[in-house]
Amino acid sequence: LAAWLALNNSAQIDRAILCAPYLGASSKVIDLFVQKIDTYFSWAVAPDSASKNLPPALGYSGFATPALRAVLQLGQLCQQRVKQTSAAPTFTISSESDRAVSNFDHRHFFEAALKHQPQSWHVLFDKVLDIPHSMMTVQDGHRYQHLLNVMIQAFVESDLTWAEVEEIAYRMTKNRGFNAVVADLGWQSKCSKDMPATMTMVDKWAIVVKRELGGSRPGMRSPRDR
Repeated sequence: LAAWLALNNSAQIDRAILCAPYLGASSKVIDLFVQKIDTYFSWAVAPDSASKNLPPALGYSGFATPALRAVLQLGQLCQQRVKQTSAAPTFTISSESDRAVSNFDHRHFFEAALKHQPQSWHVLFDKVLDIPHSMMTVQDGHRYQHLLNVMIQAFVESDLTWAEVEEIAYRMTKNRGFNAVVADLGWQSKCSKDMPATMTMVDKWAIVVKRELGGSRPGMRSPRDR
């Protein structure tokens, strides 16, 4: 929904945060199931009796697949619209450990958005962090909730294009610290105080490959869909 609003009301929206958006599932079989089967999906409940008496961690017990179908259709519409029109700046956040949605779709959405909106960002959490699809809160299983909040704050408060983020990251691979690089570039006023922490999540290796070895990836590891 946030992606759709960013595309259809770009003049009214300053920034859009897309945390593991459902543009498509990690498996086409799941998408087919959502499109064709009407059922109710309940979250798994821990077997111990103490957990059974607690309210659902996500605030609700499950969902009907027709409701998810509407979200999938909206996501597919966004995938088409982003190729044709400029959106508000979007920050698409993905995780290699996400087994629910397609990081491949996230990357393609970002690349398409970037052609029309240079202030679009994308970060893919490394698998070693083990950040699940439900990445919004600690209760959802995200041990790095504070880091996620810091990254979002950096995006909202900064005035950097993705090309500028890549330039900072690339220069940092030359044994330069963030503050020194930004001072050299004269971009202090464009950077949030939370940018140094955010830069630790940008895949600098991929940027070096892209620049020095002719790779084509836009600043992050290739998604490993499951």
